[in-house]
Amino acid sequence: MPDTSEHAAMPVATPKQAERWRKLLECAAVQINSYGAGGIGLDAVAKAAGLSRNALYYYVSDKSELAYLCLAHSCEAILADLDSAMAASDDPVAQIQLFVERNLVDRTGSLAVLGDYDVFEGDRREDLLAKEKAILDRVCGCVSRGMEGGIFRRGDPHIVANCLIGMMNWVRLAPRWLGEPLEEDNGQRLASAIDQLLLRGCAAGERRPTDHWPVAQQLTATAVNPFDRDEVREQKREQLLATASHLFNRRGIGGTSLNDIVAELGATKGAFYHYFKDKTELVVECYARSFELYDTFLETARSCGADGLERVLITHHLNCQAQLGSAPPLMLQAGLDALPESVRSQFVSRSQDIWLKAQQLLASGVEEGSCIADDIRLVTEVSAGTFAWLARGGLRDADVSEWDLADAVNDIVGYGILVDRA
Repeated sequence: MPDTSEHAAMPVATPKQAERWRKLLECAAVQINSYGAGGIGLDAVAKAAGLSRNALYYYVSDKSELAYLCLAHSCEAILADLDSAMAASDDPVAQIQLFVERNLVDRTGSLAVLGDYDVFEGDRREDLLAKEKAILDRVCGCVSRGMEGGIFRRGDPHIVANCLIGMMNWVRLAPRWLGEPLEEDNGQRLASAIDQLLLRGCAAGERRPTDHWPVAQQLTATAVNPFDRDEVREQKREQLLATASHLFNRRGIGGTSLNDIVAELGATKGAFYHYFKDKTELVVECYARSFELYDTFLETARSCGADGLERVLITHHLNCQAQLGSAPPLMLQAGLDALPESVRSQFVSRSQDIWLKAQQLLASGVEEGSCIADDIRLVTEVSAGTFAWLARGGLRDADVSEWDLADAVNDIVGYGILVDRA
């Protein structure tokens, strides 16, 4: 078998093999986005790529190697789009716009959603982390140059870079979770929505103070009577769900075992089975809890916000706070199709309902003049990517409070990074 251990270079010798390898990686990306990197199925990939199971082994030795090579290829493809955009212009604004367009519009075929690296061990995991870091570092360089040149507002370029890549990552998953039809011009519309939110934000006016906004932790805290066995049991169940969500967000569902979860709690596996029959039920309940939290954030923003813009930004701020806290919602991530069929349609329906409510908040702001959005539907969609990356814990400075970090991300969504937003 050709050596494929180093990187995602094609283990091929002929144009026909090169085309098969391209198709194989594309089909693997669809599988990863649907089932997670740990749930990829060789039979399904081989069938979709038009290969026999035996022919597949010419290219990879097992499903773990295929998942790794697919993710490595996706990282390298994103980096290639970045390099191409950087070479095409010296203007940081044009570089960002070209990068987004080349990755979401010009690029054909599917790329895998970045993340889920903890299903791999040792060098493979470290290699994927290094590849993603190279992408973020390259974007940081572009943003820093824009800040130094007075084009972008001063701030933390790492936060800006993570917001950009977070949005581009999320839109590869969103169609499945939101039940979106794959419209022909969707790539261009998504690219435009990302450009608008990152560069100009969604606010029509000046900054709003945030010090009086609601605190996410206070919305979910409940008093428990220690002498009421049912309340104590429910509190323990909630703690298990919160801890599992926290670990699933950081390591991926496939990269987190039940042993990891009970060890984090200082509990035993036997204690886990008092509450859930297996990991699948746990994941389903974590998602159900998340949807309740997302609804709570929206309803709180609706009642607390003075106008459409404040309602939009409070919703976003609460999501940022929650993901930075110790009891976050489980972020919608790769692997929806790995869940039982009986719950998938319910979750898609709930995702659509939350998305629609978020659109209504932004639409009310546009109507009254407090918000700007050329495409309300897709600006609302991509905005989730600006806080989804916080769930992975990739940027957590002990010297910066959770509130201040939520402020920094929220400031980008509201007011963009351009000095001149006109």
